[in-house]
Amino acid sequence: RHPYYVAGAAAGVVLIGASGIGSWVLARSRPGSHVAPRSEPLRSPRLQRWARQWRHLVGEIRSFLADHDRRDVALLFALGNWLLDAACLWVCLAAFGAVVPPGLVLTAYGAANLLGLLPITPGGLGVVEGVLMPALVAFGVAGGAAVLGVLAWRVLQFWLPIPVGGAAYVALRVGDLRAGRDVSATR
Repeated sequence: RHPYYVAGAAAGVVLIGASGIGSWVLARSRPGSHVAPRSEPLRSPRLQRWARQWRHLVGEIRSFLADHDRRDVALLFALGNWLLDAACLWVCLAAFGAVVPPGLVLTAYGAANLLGLLPITPGGLGVVEGVLMPALVAFGVAGGAAVLGVLAWRVLQFWLPIPVGGAAYVALRVGDLRAGRDVSATR
């Protein structure tokens, strides 16, 4: 057993468990009980907007967790997305000669993507790569293979969907214009 593997897996379990427990607590709490009682109303527009967004988020989590079919399908697709994305990373690493055990790839991938969720850069740009490459090197992957494999994976996973999505957006807009629909109403 690699000590980084155990530490990474433990951290991932703790973070995912904390997220699950937090969602469960929000779903089980009474509506309005998640907001601390105040002796005076919120006067700041920013705090009022934050409180509205928080109530909306809690309501959405409650609704999502209550709908078992929707929740199960969403969790299945989310798991499939992560596993297939990690498999793509594994294939990109193997393409550059680094055959890494899947457990190590999943550990490094999970840690990098969890840190990439922090709102520092869009899509974790730079954060994911900055965590993933050193983690893979620490797991014994050659530096060159780690850099090239991660960059190839990131091109496929992050950069390639951008022009494809842009082309789809333009195609939908052109279709709306040809059909005579008001495209400004779809904002």
